[in-house]
Amino acid sequence: MRSDWKSYKLSEIGKIIGGGTPSTKKSSYWGEDHPWITPKDLSSYNNRYISCGARSITADGLSNSSARLLPPNTVLITSRAPIGYLAIAETEVTTNQGFKSIIPNDELCVSEFIYYLIKSNVNKLLQYSSGSTFKEISGKVLGSLEFSFPPLAEQKRIAALLGSLDDMIELNRKMNQTLEEMAQAIFKSWFIDFDGVPEEDLVESELGLIPRGWEVCELNDELDITKGLSYRSKYFDPLGKPMINLKCIARGGGFQHRGLKFYSGDFKERHIVVPGDIVLAMTDLTQDRVVVASPAFVPALNANEIIISCDLCCTRPKDSSYLSRIWLYYRFLTRQYKEFALGYASGTTVLHLKLDGVKKFRFPKPPKGLIEEFSTIAGSLKSLIDINLQQSQTLSELRDTLLPKLISGELRIPEAEDIVNQALDT
Repeated sequence: MRSDWKSYKLSEIGKIIGGGTPSTKKSSYWGEDHPWITPKDLSSYNNRYISCGARSITADGLSNSSARLLPPNTVLITSRAPIGYLAIAETEVTTNQGFKSIIPNDELCVSEFIYYLIKSNVNKLLQYSSGSTFKEISGKVLGSLEFSFPPLAEQKRIAALLGSLDDMIELNRKMNQTLEEMAQAIFKSWFIDFDGVPEEDLVESELGLIPRGWEVCELNDELDITKGLSYRSKYFDPLGKPMINLKCIARGGGFQHRGLKFYSGDFKERHIVVPGDIVLAMTDLTQDRVVVASPAFVPALNANEIIISCDLCCTRPKDSSYLSRIWLYYRFLTRQYKEFALGYASGTTVLHLKLDGVKKFRFPKPPKGLIEEFSTIAGSLKSLIDINLQQSQTLSELRDTLLPKLISGELRIPEAEDIVNQALDT
């Protein structure tokens, strides 16, 4: 530790506050007064700052539960199921009991530095957790953990440098969201609403009115559809082949490294994903998780064979089909497919999709020329998305490399800035 750094327990640099859940039987406890954050809200959340969750509680709910009103800049840390999801409160928020949040002492630390400090030390939190059904870290134990802190000015510089990388990642994410919305809007206009088709050119079909010359088809006739590998966890091996599973597919689409495993057991060729394949989640709110395998799908793995697990399925057009992969991707994102899939889903808390929920979906099939025209436009947008994804992956790897070295004092700010500048120049 450098001479100007000081060791503090987390309880010394801020107040550690738990959360709570108002009675769900009291409707008056649930409303729009105070944002209420749960670990689920952070499960696929990628931004540093958060201002609301899926639900809010009323002032009455706040006063009749152990939930606490937390000020802006509070560092929210999930303390169970799982441990280590992080965000910084952008506004006043409350949390459920799955959090131990830190209200920083402004004279000793800044919230962004605490955020990156904890992010770099999640494994340490796990080491001090306990529990048989699921691991949990108590507020007392969390507060007893000791870390080294640089002076405030250096904390701010470290947080600003790491934050600049996260800002660029977040900007790419927003750009990709806009590009995706553009492509989906075009698909809806052309293939759902049939904009520009004269009324006299619409004819009756089993699916309602469709343009003359289109035909109603079933996905099973157009696609090869394969369920993923039923695996045994005893074959998980860091030296095995990368296996993507449900946790790797973000809600709303996109690939994430969270949950990636490596598998050394047997598998068949049909379990291998190749660029262009469309991967669908088959469990847990299936209709929200669709992704196209692309060069940016599993970046930096340097693997020729990537396996899908049994909670996913892989789809690709048959050789006899002129449907393009990009057109199918946007077809899977439509409300019509989502509603159809729900009819084949079973379960209460978690929805599991039967394979027929993919195979038996029927849709109006446009002429080849129209699909090719859309595919050219959407393909251009998708290429920009992939470029942003690749850049974000590079930035993420750079951030994760610098993070432990900056937080520990191993790397000084000027050196880290040079590394970032060199990386951005290339």
